[in-house]
Amino acid sequence: MRTPLVVGILKETKGWEHRAPLVPSDVEWLNDRGVKVEVERSARRVFNDREYKKNGAVIVDRVKSASLLVGIKEPRVHDLHAGKVYMVFSHTAKGQAHNMPLLKTCLKKKITLIDYEKIVDLYGARLVYFGRFAGVCGMVDSLHYLGKKLEWKNIDNPFSLIRPAYKYDSLQEIKKVLSKIGQLIHRKGLDTELSPFIIGITGHGNVSRGVQELLESLKPVEIHPTNMLAFVRHQKKQGRRLYKIVFLREEKFRSKDGRGFYFEDYLRHPKKFESNMDVYLPYLNILVHTAYWDNRYPRLVTEKMINTLSKKKPFRLEFIGDLSCDVKGSIEITHKTTTRERPVYTY
Repeated sequence: MRTPLVVGILKETKGWEHRAPLVPSDVEWLNDRGVKVEVERSARRVFNDREYKKNGAVIVDRVKSASLLVGIKEPRVHDLHAGKVYMVFSHTAKGQAHNMPLLKTCLKKKITLIDYEKIVDLYGARLVYFGRFAGVCGMVDSLHYLGKKLEWKNIDNPFSLIRPAYKYDSLQEIKKVLSKIGQLIHRKGLDTELSPFIIGITGHGNVSRGVQELLESLKPVEIHPTNMLAFVRHQKKQGRRLYKIVFLREEKFRSKDGRGFYFEDYLRHPKKFESNMDVYLPYLNILVHTAYWDNRYPRLVTEKMINTLSKKKPFRLEFIGDLSCDVKGSIEITHKTTTRERPVYTY
């Protein structure tokens, strides 16, 4: 006789994480189909234990009967149950060094690890993703911490009015705040030192779409990278609008031998190419990086590039929001991951 499936919802162990992999109504849906659900007790989860219990879940201190354990962030190594199936964002698919102990323990304990990032359709497109909200939250935090940095430098700016993303209750609330800030910028303008205020964005996936969705509340004007240099020269006093640039691959990279950019050639021979961002970085106020990277491909922003460009004028770049967060990866000065407690650092 086949053992009935029991699903366990894990308690998140990251101090700032209150997302949930299943909502209370999911529990009711599973119960109606004969699937029992255990929920590890948590005071931090966005849905409280009573809501899950009301919908048929069994509330436990630690999962016991469940064979399929679902969570958001990767569990602690010492919490892993041997022989179980885990479904989480494990952050191991690229061989991330900081999570290799997790992967090794899964192998040792004969654990099946299902990573949401690897649940795809026939064409390889991801079916489970938080990319949109990663983009939204990453853009909010980038503007907030830029505002704090400018405030520390005694530069008056409206971005310091923005709170960190985790301090808002809803996306609607965030958009309402940014809409008011956009109106304030349009009415009063930005400090001339910040003008024209240009936000550069890399990537065209779900994270990038989340970034751009959030920015729409500020009513930015989109400009093309090829027009940027002339634009900056002629719009120095234009402080009543924000501007955004979304970089295409052919704008981000160039052939080392001076030939044109061909995407097929780039995919086959990525080592033939190098970053072209040294052309644009000096004129951006913020760079928000959302594009995929692994070590087959050239880095987008290198330490050498930043060290060289920052010694020359102009160099307006104040902030990089590396939402892809590959340590020493595409943004080479991403030396470490950040946390809610230590959200930024200065290079």
